[in-house]
Amino acid sequence: MLSSQIQAQSIFDSVKQTAKMDDERRGENSDDNAQYSEDDMDKFNKWWNDKMKDTADFLNELDEPYYHCMALISLYVYHYNELEKEAEAAEDCKLKYDLKGMQALSIFGGTTIMHCTEEIYNLNNQKKADLLSGFINKFVESCDVDGTLNWTEFATKAPKTSYRIISALAGPNYCTGLYTDAYTPRDQILTELLEYHFHPGSVADRLFTLGQQMEALGCGG
Repeated sequence: MLSSQIQAQSIFDSVKQTAKMDDERRGENSDDNAQYSEDDMDKFNKWWNDKMKDTADFLNELDEPYYHCMALISLYVYHYNELEKEAEAAEDCKLKYDLKGMQALSIFGGTTIMHCTEEIYNLNNQKKADLLSGFINKFVESCDVDGTLNWTEFATKAPKTSYRIISALAGPNYCTGLYTDAYTPRDQILTELLEYHFHPGSVADRLFTLGQQMEALGCGG
């Protein structure tokens, strides 16, 4: 797992090393990944800061252990998913290429902005489940049997941000999901989310896949 204390170059080196090991395991040669420049990281930071504007005061009220970081993780996941949808929906080749490039930059940059992913990941299953339950309960007062979600007083201070946080963690139909057989244990939800978005192996694989997709478009440059 990664944390923001690790410098960007160290993260990139870790990603490259993981990709190299995966390539060697598959019997492939590993080319150097495209280095992300300072301008690239500035572009990511601008994207992230734009998505996070007007949320600071609200998030600063989350003073329980790990809650602030959980909110940042959730909002990052929400906005990344929206970027992914936008890229997939784009019909213009150059626009799709640019959006996928921003996806790649966001995958890489996302590992630099979280300060407690490793700590949360290393919690035992019960503590993960308790953390996610307590965090969700900070926003969700109750769920009616018909799937209606009732927000807490805290969540109503920033409805849009609260919706994005819960949507990222449990999907847009959070309450409905509680009454289906497909309900996923909460420790598993948190573990899978952290592994997918922040584990070096997953980061390397996703960057590699996006690079292939961008090359296949044939309209870069």
